[in-house]
Amino acid sequence: MKTVIKEMFGGETTNNVVSLDCSHVSRTFEEFYTVRCGVAQMKDLYESLDEVTVKDMLEGDNMYTCSQCHKKVRAEKRTCFRKLPQILCFNTLRYSFNMLTMMKEKVNTHFSFPDTLDMSRYMEHNLIGKDKIKDVEVSSQENQSHENRLIGVTVHVGSAEGGHYYNLIKDTQTNKWYHFNDADVKPFDASNIPNEAFGGEMNGKTYDTVSEKYLDFPIEKTNSAYMLFYQRVVSKQPELKEEYNFELNPDLANWIWTDNTQFLKDRSIFDRMYFDTLHIDDTEAANHKAVILASCFFLESFIHAKEKKSMPNWIDYLMKKFSSCLVPCEWLLDHMAEDDCLEKASNKYLVHGNDMDPSDICGHSCLTRFITKLLFNLECGMRPTNKYLMEYFTLLFEFAKLQDSNTDFPSA
Repeated sequence: MKTVIKEMFGGETTNNVVSLDCSHVSRTFEEFYTVRCGVAQMKDLYESLDEVTVKDMLEGDNMYTCSQCHKKVRAEKRTCFRKLPQILCFNTLRYSFNMLTMMKEKVNTHFSFPDTLDMSRYMEHNLIGKDKIKDVEVSSQENQSHENRLIGVTVHVGSAEGGHYYNLIKDTQTNKWYHFNDADVKPFDASNIPNEAFGGEMNGKTYDTVSEKYLDFPIEKTNSAYMLFYQRVVSKQPELKEEYNFELNPDLANWIWTDNTQFLKDRSIFDRMYFDTLHIDDTEAANHKAVILASCFFLESFIHAKEKKSMPNWIDYLMKKFSSCLVPCEWLLDHMAEDDCLEKASNKYLVHGNDMDPSDICGHSCLTRFITKLLFNLECGMRPTNKYLMEYFTLLFEFAKLQDSNTDFPSA
């Protein structure tokens, strides 16, 4: 397996120092599996590769000491590609560290990449010259195809602090593109790649109260390519395909089986038809267990579904039941404190004091455990950039307003 990965993704670069005052050339070889390409102040992938293979002059106080002549000489230093893999991977450097703000930032500027990439001008025999390289493999590398076609893009949407990854992958057998977003797979139109992965800006609109018109203004996109995958174009396809016969590791086979089983379960649980079959019993006869079961379904399944058309009905139902019955409230507070669900909770689901006596609520230990867990998360496990901070502090504020004595709770 290691050999297969190396043959498919492994390439080789050379760091060359070509002396201008003698005929000697120093070469060091380095393997690579991904090529790191700068994005900031670069318009496209070719310009970034030009920067990777840029020539540096070693002269003056920075002259090179020739290892064979043992004297200071003027020289040219540059990195070149010697061998290209079957799958050429690029890592776009979309993240940087701002030394002024001392914070990590994402570079969202426009950066394009071609569907067909010609790497011939970055190869060693073209940049340095065949006459200066004594390598038996030069002829074979020179005759090899340096044309590569785009077969995959990993897109990141979000900021440097967090976000989400999804993939655009080309089926090389049918030349069709597909959009892979976790378990969601659907066809994709390749003409939309620039809009999905180039970054840059898009037009937005804002209302100007002075002119009473909508004005256009640029908005920086947060979705851009993070990884690029190119496949070498082979002029002649082999007539017989080599078959790899290997035994699947039992642990890996078990993991695949478990993962597929979980996928089938999730597909059934989050199916819209399943949601439609569930009926909200809004009568007074609904017991505590029914309310708890409905809460479990809402917190563990419904909020993770893509389509939430009936969410207002579920929220109204649960709020009504929580406001009229204490037992489900106790269960919910225990559940939220023990199962680490706090970051997904909103204050409108948890704070209710319309029909209850606040002193009666505060007398139960479940509330103590919940508020303690909430404060612990704020102190130890919460990032300053967490998007739920507003809900956290709103919940604490609403809790403090239930009764004046509750404001002393954190110090108790």
